[in-house]
Amino acid sequence: MTSQVNLRMNDRLLETAKTYAEDYGYDNLQDFIRETIREKVFSEPKFTDKDLQMIADYADRAIEKGDFISEKEAFKQLGFK
Repeated sequence: MTSQVNLRMNDRLLETAKTYAEDYGYDNLQDFIRETIREKVFSEPKFTDKDLQMIADYADRAIEKGDFISEKEAFKQLGFK
């Protein structure tokens, strides 16, 4: 079963989306919108905002100290296995 959804957007966003869909080989704007929604709804984020902030803070401290470690050690310290 499928349902129809009406979507309103400003002209600039619509034209930009159409151009993107065409440039990246989508058959039409609807296919682009469907895929974008699927990606947003069904994709698991690789890192949360908290994870990304923690990584950025850690990198800043390492750069300031000139203290660099291996990728394996970095993940261990960040709590990843």
